[in-house]
Amino acid sequence: PSERELAQNLQVNSASLRQALKVLQVMGVLDQRVGDGTYVGSDPRTILREPIEFLILLANVSHQDLFQFRLLIEPELVAIAARKATDEERGAMMAAIAALQSSRTTKQRLEADLAFHEAIFRAAGNSLCMLVLHVIQQAVLNSMEHSSHQLRLQKVVRDHSAIYSAIEKRSGAKARLAMIRHLRNSLASVIAERNDEGNNT
Repeated sequence: PSERELAQNLQVNSASLRQALKVLQVMGVLDQRVGDGTYVGSDPRTILREPIEFLILLANVSHQDLFQFRLLIEPELVAIAARKATDEERGAMMAAIAALQSSRTTKQRLEADLAFHEAIFRAAGNSLCMLVLHVIQQAVLNSMEHSSHQLRLQKVVRDHSAIYSAIEKRSGAKARLAMIRHLRNSLASVIAERNDEGNNT
C-alpha cells in the first residue's frame, strides 16, 4: 500500500512510518522503487546482508578469522556436495572453472571463483549455509581480492579442479581434503601479501 494508506492502517504518523521503511530497506526486507512503489524483498539472501557486512567491517574481522570460519564450514559442505551433486550442479562447477581459466580481469576472476564455491553450497543443499555465504559475500570477495594478487591463477584453477575431480568421483573424503588445501593456500597467500605490504611501508 501507499505510505498514506499504510500510515492510516497502522495508526502512525507519516514521518515515523518513513523512518521505519528506510530501516527495513537497509535490512533488505523492503525494496523501494522510485515512482513505482514499495515491495517486499523477494530474495531472502538480501535480508540483513548490508548491516552484517557493515558489522564485519566495524568489528575489523581479520582475513584469518574469515578463513577460519570458511574452514569450519566449506570442507564439510563439499563432502556433502560430493555425495549429492546432480549432473546440472556439477556442470555449474565446470562452467565456473572454465570461466576462471579464461578470466582476464580481477573482477572476472573473483566472480568465477565465487561462482564455484556457490555451486558447491547449492549442491550441498543447505539453505542456511547458502544464506550465510551471501551475507559474508563482500568480505569473501575482499579476501579473494587480496589473495588474487599472490596466488597465481593456474594454482587456483588446479585447486578448483582437484575439488571438482573429487566431487565427480563422489569421494567426500578427498573433496574435504582438497577444499582444506585450497583454503589454506588462499590464506597463506593473503598473509604473504599483508607481510609484503608491511615490509614496504
